Amino acid sequence: MSFQYLKTIEGRICSSYKEACQVRGLLENDEHWNATLEEVAFVHSPRMLRDLFAVMLQVCALSNPNQLWINHRESLSEDILHQVRIQQQNMDLEFSTKIFNEALIIIEDKVRYLGGSDLKSIGLPQPDRDSSTLNDVLIEKELTI
Repeated sequence: MSFQYLKTIEGRICSSYKEACQVRGLLENDEHWNATLEEVAFVHSPRMLRDLFAVMLQVCALSNPNQLWINHRESLSEDILHQVRIQQQNMDLEFSTKIFNEALIIIEDKVRYLGGSDLKSIGLPQPDRDSSTLNDVLIEKELTI
């Protein structure tokens, strides 16, 4: 046997040992975290949801934080979209990469406030702070936890 063999499942070579373990079902999945975020999104504000997500990223052992982001990015960004709609006086605006980027910036700031590092190191997209034009549109940055 070899190390390559450990990453091979049904003829497919996984990119990492973690991925191979996930495919084999050896690691816990994030279904309970997914359900938690769904429940909180139904009851609380996007700001509170971002607070919870940042704590989960920093403290909990999430197996696939990127998938949780994909599943909940609209709920995590609803208030940002609403603020942009009001600022631009266009209620027909939809979610965009810029809206999601702004949410990622806020989440990354919260994770760093909690003692963490950048989002890329924990498996999320790295927000583009240089091209964020929403900072000019938004009045509040939400750094308080």
